[in-house]
Amino acid sequence: MTSFGLMVAAFLSVFVLPSVAVMLIAIVAGFFSPLVPFAVGMFSDLLYLPPQTLPMMTLLGALASVVLYAVQRFVKTSIIDY
Repeated sequence: MTSFGLMVAAFLSVFVLPSVAVMLIAIVAGFFSPLVPFAVGMFSDLLYLPPQTLPMMTLLGALASVVLYAVQRFVKTSIIDY
């Protein structure tokens, strides 16, 4: 239930919080599901991106997703069980 609540909070924070706070909430939610930062980045770019500009939030979300996926794989294969 916590992971679902964090995912919903990450998507809703796009409407009311600045981008730095949105990224932090998406990264925290990404510990449970690594694709959340990428999805939040795409969502925020779809809402706020002007034409002919680079989709920075999507690129940052993709980078965070790759890093979080590697961290999650490392934690699952180590002796620490969460």
